[in-house]
Amino acid sequence: MKRTTGLLLPLLLVWAGLAASVPAARAADAPTFLLSVADNDPNHELLTITLQGEHINDLYAYEARFAFDPDRMELIGSKSNLDGFSVAPSVKDKQLVLAHTKVGKVKGESGSVALETLTIKPKKPGSTSLRLLAVNTVGSDKSERLIETDQTVRLLKLFPDLRHHWSQDDVMWMVDRQIVDGMDDEHFSPDTNVTRAQFAKLLAVALKLENKAAKLPFADVADDAWYADTVRGAYAAGIVEGVSDTAFEPETAITREQMAAMLLRAQAYAGGRKQPVAALASMPEPLDGAEVSDWAKTIVRQTMAAKLMNGRADGIFAPLSQATRAEAAVVVKRLLNGLEAE
Repeated sequence: MKRTTGLLLPLLLVWAGLAASVPAARAADAPTFLLSVADNDPNHELLTITLQGEHINDLYAYEARFAFDPDRMELIGSKSNLDGFSVAPSVKDKQLVLAHTKVGKVKGESGSVALETLTIKPKKPGSTSLRLLAVNTVGSDKSERLIETDQTVRLLKLFPDLRHHWSQDDVMWMVDRQIVDGMDDEHFSPDTNVTRAQFAKLLAVALKLENKAAKLPFADVADDAWYADTVRGAYAAGIVEGVSDTAFEPETAITREQMAAMLLRAQAYAGGRKQPVAALASMPEPLDGAEVSDWAKTIVRQTMAAKLMNGRADGIFAPLSQATRAEAAVVVKRLLNGLEAE
């Protein structure tokens, strides 16, 4: 097979003109086109996508148009599975166009036909999609048909350090909703500790808190700090408190019991309640309950009863341990899921 680099071959008309001149095919006799995706790369970086035609009748040439976001994906290569010539793929205005034609006086393809194989590399962590918009078909008798479709395949790029991590699915759920992001496009750093300011920001983003101009009593939160507006908004909503009357300790790694307290206040705020609601009658104190600070004993039990937080091991809450980025993302996802279910 030879791939050209010029304009579309004469048998393949420019899309705009073809779309204007070809009537929509009748549903009863129209071919259909499907997309399927296979992850054949052991590093999960490259995805193989197949364009499959069903009920094809004398397909001599085709032009396929996709919705394609070059900011989120890269076309590594494409190959028609038919004999003939292919036109170099073009990406413009967030659309990908592929075209191919057979050569000479030969019959077109019929039946079930794998037309094209694409290799796609997702660029950014999270989910994106490749959507097939339409396929132009040309028969060996030069008859033309426009088949519109809305076939979509989901493409997922994981952070490499999240693969097989216990939090993988929950973190990627949060990434897809743009509530959390990575340290960069290659690292989420799930086991890195999260600070009190970072967790306050996570809750503020998740609950879409306004950056209210609340006056803070904390001397260690500078007005120009990156987290200042976040802390103000969360403080105004009653979600965060200081470690003392005048200190917030924004850069200190948050403990699991502190995280539990912020979570319950966030749940109460989002639910329009002044106090968190959780049944405690059947919730025993964790095995390491003696390590829980006095102020947090009821909070820890409430958080576990509300199924916002689990222990790190059977019966072990680890209240004074520093919470990780993975734990922070997972508990906020549980918070949001619980609020949606109310």
